[in-house]
Amino acid sequence: DSIFSILPGENPIKNVTSSNNEYAVIISGGYNPLNNWPRYWYDCSAMYNTLINKYHYLKDNIYVIMANGTNSDNCYNWGTKTNPQYQSMPYDLDGDGVDDIQYAATMTNINSVFDELNHIVTDNDNVFVFVTDHGGEGSIIYLWEQFVSSTWFASQVNKVSHAKSINICMEQCYSGGYATVLAGNNRVI
Repeated sequence: DSIFSILPGENPIKNVTSSNNEYAVIISGGYNPLNNWPRYWYDCSAMYNTLINKYHYLKDNIYVIMANGTNSDNCYNWGTKTNPQYQSMPYDLDGDGVDDIQYAATMTNINSVFDELNHIVTDNDNVFVFVTDHGGEGSIIYLWEQFVSSTWFASQVNKVSHAKSINICMEQCYSGGYATVLAGNNRVI
């Protein structure tokens, strides 16, 4: 059995009006199988479901960048660091049978997603960025077998220069160091 599941009836798809001008990027690196904990998947699943069911984001407007992406290798440690128990992650974050994870958490993929957003987001659109992961001193985010600095990450977010607003929620350790470098007009961090 998978440790990842959504209970029947827990997440009903509602008939709601979708919002075409809302975009989101969900990022969780985990760094490697030993350090990638199931809570990151659950955090991303909870955020994904909240965006769809509460705020009516279109699924096509949510970019999910997680761990090793669509690679089927076991990438989550359900055990401990001294007694690891690995399992692959499901790509379906909302229990509808359709894969939602699109990209591995790499610099290349983050760069590509923000390049794409730069081309499609207008001054009538809002962008939400959610990061859950390990963070390190010096304000770094651990991706999948890589890490990035706050200045590099800010350079990616700053590509989306035409957004009406950009809201950023970061829960990795040392994320407070990102507030200054990500600050800008029409932003909440």
